[in-house]
Amino acid sequence: MLQTREPYRQRDLRQVDDGYVVTVPDGNPEGVLREAVGTLEDRSREQTDGVWLEHLTADVAPLIRDWNLDGCWRWQDWPERNHVMPEGTPATDVGIDLVARRRDDGQWVAIQAKARQLDDRGAGAPINSPEMNKFLGAASDRGIWAERWVAVNGDVRLAGHSPGKVAMSGAPVKVVNVALAVEIQYNALAPLTELEPCPHCEGEAAPGTDPTNEQAPPVQLRSCMQREAIAAAVGRLRENEQADEPGIPRGEARGRIVLPCGTGKTRIALRIVEELTYAGEFSVVLCPSIALVAQIRREFLENAEMPLRVMAVCSDQGVAADEEKVANDDDATLDRGMETVDVIKGCPVTTDSTEIAEWIEGRRDGRASDAISVIFGTYQSAGRISDGIAAAGAADGFKALVCDEAHRTAGVRRRRRSTAADERLRDFTLCHDREAFPATYRVYQTATPRIYGDAAMAEAAGRSKKADWVVRHMDDQSVFGVELYRRSYADAVRNKWLSDYRIIAMGVGDQEALDIANLLVLEADQKAAEEAAEVSSRSGSGRAARRAKRGERLPTTGDYLKGMAFALAIGGGAMTNDGRPVPIKSCIGFLNTIARSRAMTDVLQSAAVRQWITDLRGGAWLQA
Repeated sequence: MLQTREPYRQRDLRQVDDGYVVTVPDGNPEGVLREAVGTLEDRSREQTDGVWLEHLTADVAPLIRDWNLDGCWRWQDWPERNHVMPEGTPATDVGIDLVARRRDDGQWVAIQAKARQLDDRGAGAPINSPEMNKFLGAASDRGIWAERWVAVNGDVRLAGHSPGKVAMSGAPVKVVNVALAVEIQYNALAPLTELEPCPHCEGEAAPGTDPTNEQAPPVQLRSCMQREAIAAAVGRLRENEQADEPGIPRGEARGRIVLPCGTGKTRIALRIVEELTYAGEFSVVLCPSIALVAQIRREFLENAEMPLRVMAVCSDQGVAADEEKVANDDDATLDRGMETVDVIKGCPVTTDSTEIAEWIEGRRDGRASDAISVIFGTYQSAGRISDGIAAAGAADGFKALVCDEAHRTAGVRRRRRSTAADERLRDFTLCHDREAFPATYRVYQTATPRIYGDAAMAEAAGRSKKADWVVRHMDDQSVFGVELYRRSYADAVRNKWLSDYRIIAMGVGDQEALDIANLLVLEADQKAAEEAAEVSSRSGSGRAARRAKRGERLPTTGDYLKGMAFALAIGGGAMTNDGRPVPIKSCIGFLNTIARSRAMTDVLQSAAVRQWITDLRGGAWLQA
């Protein structure tokens, strides 16, 4: 049976331990956020001075859990200004509009607010270098400012500042889209839609089916399934902790949860961590990319029922560093996300094992003792987390280790570490090592468990006999534990947790289409050559010019043919076998680099492609 705990609700922080007032609106957070959503929408088409955005940000900042702040003040209202800043610091117009305090460690965040007039896509003019210089100078002291944010009211980017120049001037600068953050938090606090009785629990037949048909079981709500998964997982883990399992000593438990993407594995992981970890203890969540670290951390903070204290452990080396190399490399250990650590706000972000150890040691100090401490990290940084745990001597307080996308930790690898790739693979599999991660409970989550067939296992076993290979597959209970819970994609569709799908195969092979695709390639090559020449003349760098050439960055003739089929589907060209149209309201196309995606977007809206579709359909181009 699950424990009964007092639900966590964000505290009224008007009266805090430090003795001064925090500007958190009292009463109804949902109402404050609803009003903020309306204000942001009303002001989005206006050309304003941005003072309104300062006031709005100060009001909503402590309510946005992803930001993890317990207070936010306009510069002139900041009660600790005279105490924190050097003597003689003016009370107005220093370049810092707002000051926020991080909830977990009390570190300060300097904020500049920039409101822009937005277009129909919600985008505004970029923020140029002269607009930022005063702020960067005023907030340059790393001894005071742990983070620097630029709060904007839409899709507004920084322009004119190189990352190196910004890094030399102080703490990292992070762009914060207030409108997006408010909308996400408002939706998270909105009343649940699944308040109706669950047919599965009531024993009712699925809607639209014959109640006497035993082959049509009742529909189960997704929230009901999640509660079922949590209860099953927590119960089995606690039971196995007290038992002797093959390859797993008493006092430790491991298990697997297999669920389709989009069914709520992160929410399930959060509740499992909350059930198995008490205040003053800590747990760790590992995943394969910075983007997932940011996403899972945000969902934990937004939906927690217990107070959380959080840290992120990841380096800033994602796909953005070398997109082409990652796109054409099948190394499972590479971070294929486009995010950097700038998306993680309001908490320490590090790869320093000493900092990690100090953070773990502080889990029982002051207000931290009332919270569950959670480290969110990448598999690539697992070694640093392990070193931090060891340095802190905190094995007794380490309760749960959650491994997301756990199939990435299975496979065949060399026992000896001889190359950089072997070292990365070692980090991905370190989560299985009880000495490196002495957690009481391990939970492996995946939508696609990696299982080897008999032939593959026989070959792998032959390799392992040479004492140079380690073989792990997700049916190995000594590594991945027992199966805690599993539901199939068919279950998800039948119960309406996910939308059903159909596969439509469209072929484009006529000579006219091939001629257009070849023409598009020629035009793209010519444009790339012109850009390369311009870069070379401007920078005098042959290397920069080579970077601007085609290489593998642009779509090929085959790519364009696929794209034209995509455009034909959007344009109303999809038909059933008997000639009836198949209406398609939206499509998503995938290419393996941003450069290819941008090039494809441009050409699919070209006059040549539009005319080709119009001729094929004998009518007007359908705008999507």
